[in-house]
Amino acid sequence: MDMPRRYFTYDVPEWIPLNQLSTVGAFIFGTSMAVGLANFLYSLVKGRVAMPNPWNAWTLEWFTGSPPPKHNFDGVPVVRRDNTVVFVSEEALSKYGKDAIVNGSVDVSSVPLSGAQAHHSHGASHHGTIDPLVLAAGLTLTLFGLFVGKILTYLGAIVFLVSLARWLWKDVKNMFVEELPGYVEHWPFPKDKIRSAMWVFIASEVATFGSIFSAYFFIRFNPVGKVLTEAWPPGYMVHDVNVGLINTIILFTGTMLFTLTYLGVKRDSYMITLTGLLGTLFMAVFFLTVKYFEWKELLMEGLGLNAGIHLQAYYVTTGAHALHVILGVLATTYLLVKLFNGNLRGRQALSEVLAIGIYWGIVEIVWTLVFPLYYLV
Repeated sequence: MDMPRRYFTYDVPEWIPLNQLSTVGAFIFGTSMAVGLANFLYSLVKGRVAMPNPWNAWTLEWFTGSPPPKHNFDGVPVVRRDNTVVFVSEEALSKYGKDAIVNGSVDVSSVPLSGAQAHHSHGASHHGTIDPLVLAAGLTLTLFGLFVGKILTYLGAIVFLVSLARWLWKDVKNMFVEELPGYVEHWPFPKDKIRSAMWVFIASEVATFGSIFSAYFFIRFNPVGKVLTEAWPPGYMVHDVNVGLINTIILFTGTMLFTLTYLGVKRDSYMITLTGLLGTLFMAVFFLTVKYFEWKELLMEGLGLNAGIHLQAYYVTTGAHALHVILGVLATTYLLVKLFNGNLRGRQALSEVLAIGIYWGIVEIVWTLVFPLYYLV
C-alpha cells in the first residue's frame, strides 16, 4: 500500500493497523530470539554432554571426531547399500574392489587397519592450510576499504598478496599434490578437475569480454548508438595497423611456443619445457612492451580518454586484454619456478600446463577480435 520505510508511525489512518501489526510481529520475533539464546546458554552451562552420534545417523560427518582430525577418518570409509558405513584398509579395496565392498558381498573385517592406514586413507596431514581463508579475508578487506578508506584497502591488499604468495609457494613445493588411487570417485567431472575449473573460469571470461564487445557493437553500429555518440572513425585512421599486426604475430608466436611446454612435460624433457616457458614469457613481455609504447604515442598525440568514445572503448578493451596477458605471464612464471624446483612433472603438472594453455588460448582468441575491430574496420 505504498507505506514508506523507516517510519515509526504514520498520519494515514489506513496504515496505522498495519504498522501496529508489524510492531507486534517484531516483539514476537524478538522474544523467540531471546528464548533461543536462553536455551543456548542453559545448555552450555548445565546441559548434558552429547554422545558422539546422538542422532544415530549414518552419514559420514558423524563417523569422525569433533573437531575432526586433518585425516578425517581412520581408514577408507565405504557406504554400503544397506546404509551402513565400514572403514577398510587400502589392501582390502585393492583386493576385493569397491563394488564388492559396497554390495556387502565380502567380509572386510579380516583385513585389519594397520600402520599409516589407521590414520588416513590416502590423505596427508600437511594438506591443511589457512591460506585460502586468509586470502579471502584480505580480498574482503580490500573491497570494504574502497567504501571506507585507503588504509583498509592497502592493508587488505597486502594481506591478500602475502597469502596468495604463501599459497603459491606451498604449491610450488608440491605440498598439495597427491595421486589419488584408482578406486576414488571423480564426481561430478569424469575428467581432470583442474581443467574443469579452468573451463568454468573461461565461461566467466566469455561473459566479461562478451559485454565489452557488445557495448562496442552497440555504440558503433546500432542506429541508437550512432545518434547518441559522435562518428566513429575507421580504426586505420587512428591506430597504426603495422603495430597491431606486429603484436598479433608476437602473441600468436608466444601461444604456439607454449605447446612446447606441454610436449616437454609429457615427454619429461627439461630442456623442451624450459624452452617453451622462456619463449612464451619473452613473447608475452614483448607484446606488453609494444602495447606500452603504442599507448604512450597515442597519449602524446592527445588521443587519450577524453578524445572520444571510440578511444575510451579502445583503452578499456586493450587494457582488459593487457591485464590478462600480465596474468598469463604470472601463471607461466609459476610453472617456471615449479620447473626449477623439479616439481613440474607427472600427471598433476600436465593438468596444470593444459589449464594454463587453455587460458593462453582465450587470450589469443580475444586478440583475434581486437585487432580487426580496432585496427582494420
